[in-house]
Amino acid sequence: NMFTFDRLPSLPRAEQAALLASLVPTAPPAVLTFLSEAAEALETLRNQGPAAGAPLVLSLRQQLRLARRGAAFPNDTLPSLHRTLLASFLPTAVRVQLEEVLQGCAKRAGLVTKGDEEGAGAYTINIADGRVEIGGVSFPQGKPTDEALVPDVVFHDIPRHVEILREVLKDLSSGERHLLLIGNQGVGKNKLADRLLGALRLEREYIQLHRDSTVQSLTLQPSLEGGVVTYGDSPLVRACREGRVLMVDEADKAPREVVCILKGLLDDGHMALSDGRRLETLLDYEAEKDDVPSDVIPIHPNFRAVVLANRPGFPFLGNDFFAECGDVLSCHAIDNPDMLSEVALLRAYAPDVAPELLQRLSHLFADLRAAVEDGTLAYPYSTRELVNLARHLQKFPEDGVPRAAANVLDFDRTNRAALETVAAIFARHGIPISLPDRAPLIAIAPERALPPPTPRWVWEAHGAAVEVPIELHNLSSHDYEVDRPPPSPAPKATPARLAGFSERLASWAVMPSEGEPCHVCALPDGSVHVLVAPLALLSYSAPGFASVQRTDLGDYARVLASSTRDLFLAPLPALGCVAVLSVQAGIVLVIDPLSGIVTVSHSPNLSKR
Repeated sequence: NMFTFDRLPSLPRAEQAALLASLVPTAPPAVLTFLSEAAEALETLRNQGPAAGAPLVLSLRQQLRLARRGAAFPNDTLPSLHRTLLASFLPTAVRVQLEEVLQGCAKRAGLVTKGDEEGAGAYTINIADGRVEIGGVSFPQGKPTDEALVPDVVFHDIPRHVEILREVLKDLSSGERHLLLIGNQGVGKNKLADRLLGALRLEREYIQLHRDSTVQSLTLQPSLEGGVVTYGDSPLVRACREGRVLMVDEADKAPREVVCILKGLLDDGHMALSDGRRLETLLDYEAEKDDVPSDVIPIHPNFRAVVLANRPGFPFLGNDFFAECGDVLSCHAIDNPDMLSEVALLRAYAPDVAPELLQRLSHLFADLRAAVEDGTLAYPYSTRELVNLARHLQKFPEDGVPRAAANVLDFDRTNRAALETVAAIFARHGIPISLPDRAPLIAIAPERALPPPTPRWVWEAHGAAVEVPIELHNLSSHDYEVDRPPPSPAPKATPARLAGFSERLASWAVMPSEGEPCHVCALPDGSVHVLVAPLALLSYSAPGFASVQRTDLGDYARVLASSTRDLFLAPLPALGCVAVLSVQAGIVLVIDPLSGIVTVSHSPNLSKR
């Protein structure tokens, strides 16, 4: 009761549009109309349906930032709004509803919703004449005075990361000074920030926050000199004074009072230090220059901040940094790269590992992340774990995937349910993961000793030898080339030696559309050939049985004069072919699985025997 409360309502829609137009006169009218429509629609959306309670708020500060971005890149307004709202982190139902609402706002405002995607995936980072250029977006390089503060990290320019750097470069070129990279652990936030600052040759001051961070630790840094603890300026103060880039890592771990102090610095340009000094913007400093106290430190005009934070919620359990400071920063949601980019990254770190294995590992981790999204697993397996797995295989190839994966999976060893789920996903991709209390299954056929031989008949020759005549018959043959479709992907083979050992190597199902299996044989090269009805030969390639080649033999069904089950299928290893025999018709079909040539051999006397 000691305070008088006055509620400051939001500006009416027309006044917001007029204010944005006056502050950003170069913004297209469609962009301003869209932002005004979207702000009103989001306020309605978050109070109804699946989006009820979702953090769908578009503040006036965020609208101003989007208007500046829209003035420079009009076609990027809708994707920029998605990034501002962190739409990729929303539940699927909310994300779909949000997309429908924003598309409607864009249509009513006459806004072009297609982003700048020309050449997407083919961007390169070009540095020339003191500028950094990515896909037509450029920004000048800095002139560092201390080369040791310019980051220089190992970074592989994969397509997805280059696209993200291009979006960040757009922010910088449209006047943004402070950035927020938010995402799960291990998706590459630090790498992206260091690569950007290294390319732009900007000096970096680094500070990492944690749960015990205080306002004093944010502004003062203790050091030991001559056996005495002294306090000097922290990286934050040095960055403000010298015009460097302040990188704040693990910002979501800091207490709220520390976060609010940081928000005041980035938004208002003012911050009181624990030793009595204070930071002020250069504009305020110049205004008070004639009567400025000596304890005022002007903030350099080149000061910038890059804040890194994990997304809120389990398993990181940090504060919701985006809810506290998200509207004073230009936000970029960083997720794991797409499969093409991820495989390119793995090949860069592990060039000697088989590309097929790297692709399989990427598919495997995609399934692990899908299990996280649907709530089956809790820990979001990131690109960092996958890269470490690939690097282990590169350095110690004899360890194999199961042993190398132990570094990633040992955290779940005490969680039986999670480990069983992970083991099932690994098994689906042909990689065995043993459970700690389950012995491997050995199911091989028992050895049986043959009984000693006993004679059943004894033939003895008596008298003169008898000459047995040998009959010779002509065998006519003709070659035909069958028109075949190209090989198609086969149903995924399930390895049979994951959880145990047996004579069976793998199994898979013949699709009903391919026909009913009748006979099977194998060649020394490991390929498997299945005769199906209606008459056709399915040839599964080795190794892995990943593709199947169909040779249609329907044209020969009439001359074989037998049902498919009455035929015989036999391998011809010396020729690399398989033979289909019809005793009733006296016809042998010799099929070359590679070329598709069918040799038809006929002997009329074969059927008599």
